[in-house]
Amino acid sequence: MADGAARHWLDEDSDRAKQTKEELDRQYSPSQCSHRCGQGLTPDDVISDYCRLLTEGSELARRQFRHDMDVRVSDTTAVDIYWPDSVRTVDDPVDTVFVYCHGGNWQAVNKEMCAHHVCSLCKLDCVVAVTEYPIAPKGTMSEMVTATTQALAYVAKRFPDSRLILCGFSAGAHLLMMSLSTVNWMEKFDIPAARFKDLLLLSGLFDLFLIQKSYTNDALNLTVEEAIQYSPVRHIASLAQQYTKDVKPNVVMAIGEFDTCEYRQLSLSYKQALESQCNIPVTFEIFPGHDHFNVDTPLADPDSLLGKLLRSKFLSK
Repeated sequence: MADGAARHWLDEDSDRAKQTKEELDRQYSPSQCSHRCGQGLTPDDVISDYCRLLTEGSELARRQFRHDMDVRVSDTTAVDIYWPDSVRTVDDPVDTVFVYCHGGNWQAVNKEMCAHHVCSLCKLDCVVAVTEYPIAPKGTMSEMVTATTQALAYVAKRFPDSRLILCGFSAGAHLLMMSLSTVNWMEKFDIPAARFKDLLLLSGLFDLFLIQKSYTNDALNLTVEEAIQYSPVRHIASLAQQYTKDVKPNVVMAIGEFDTCEYRQLSLSYKQALESQCNIPVTFEIFPGHDHFNVDTPLADPDSLLGKLLRSKFLSK
């Protein structure tokens, strides 16, 4: 067994692995399971509403705040950077940078439409950096993880004296944690682990074993071995090795009340692995009345449950 004696990951012997492909396709298609589909909306309506909120919020952010779009990090990735009014010159201090890695099932959405939270955060004097990665089917999982790692290193180097808050939604939460779990990557970039200790993970996917068996893999084209290789829950020991006893990540995880059973279980299993295998405490929240597609959009609202959670756990110090 990899990374410790206790097993928190999935394999062929797991009861959940006995689900049919039809069941797995439904579990890993959160729009199909949205409670709003029982309120007159179709799954496509749920996705369209989500994309509309993202797009409208992102366009508003670009009208209201100074921004640098498509700052190249490498051949495969770039970041968009949004500046609060308090930062007007390169000499102005930047206290906090909020780094956001978007979702989209590894095969949809882009950074340009994922600045929906910028207005709220810039008003709290945060710089916001929205990362990008090459989505499937053109981009491979290896390329996505590498791109995310490069983006994190770039932001850390560009803002050497700033506090970083890393936030990932859905596939973005997976890529953040897979990047942070990559062996020796912080040493390679000469970045202390303490720079990456504030983590907000929203409806993340931390075990790809069953995803490899679902429709999602039509675009990802993962082998069983790759699904195991790129599952953060399998690399808890590697993550723990990045940090010292004096530097423990401040991890907050949240899911929606109406996230699918699989999404909920993936977050719970990862939480249990972090706590039991490397003694990393995790704050775990379930947002009532929320499905997968309105877990992260409340970042735009400072008075929402997520907005209050963000302030209390990361911005009150």
